[in-house]
Amino acid sequence: MNFLQSLAKQFTGKPIDWHELEEALIRADLGVSMTMRIIRTLQEREAWALLRIGDVIKAVRAEIARSLPSRPTPIHRANGKPAVILIVGVNGTGKTTSTAKLAHYLKRDRQSVLLAAADTFRAAAIEQLDVWAKRVGVEMIRGQYGADPAALCYDAYQSALKNKIEFLLCDTAGRQHTKTNLMAELQKMKRTLDKLDPGAPH
Repeated sequence: MNFLQSLAKQFTGKPIDWHELEEALIRADLGVSMTMRIIRTLQEREAWALLRIGDVIKAVRAEIARSLPSRPTPIHRANGKPAVILIVGVNGTGKTTSTAKLAHYLKRDRQSVLLAAADTFRAAAIEQLDVWAKRVGVEMIRGQYGADPAALCYDAYQSALKNKIEFLLCDTAGRQHTKTNLMAELQKMKRTLDKLDPGAPH
């Protein structure tokens, strides 16, 4: 269930409570500034007291669409070496699925792609990415469960370089910014990739 469906379920059949709506939008990771813009837009309407959840969802969609570039910047390969994209974020936000979607997009654009299963803490994450790699039709580098993610990224980069792969997508474990050890692990991955190609991940 996506966050708009959750929103609809939460507010259907009852008047909009502004504080509850604000909390729900922030919890959905829209950010404070976008949330406040959406609420301001809704409150500026003449008949705001009669608003229903359908009006809120339309306003959310419009604000998200406004914040996206009308002409997305093309993703280019870096200096003849593999362009490295590190997929990061908190737990449960769809990183693995997004990695697969990005791989599909790049492959459709006739780019070569290699996936790296750098979420080595969850065996299910490795298997999930493997399923996606097969569906999309790209290769995947995997390590043992519990392996060092930085070492896996190193191996994946070397493989991508050797096989003249244009894009290396590294799917990493979910992490909160307050988890010091997980953030240190992310920094280690970044340092490892930067040693192989200054500026990586791109």
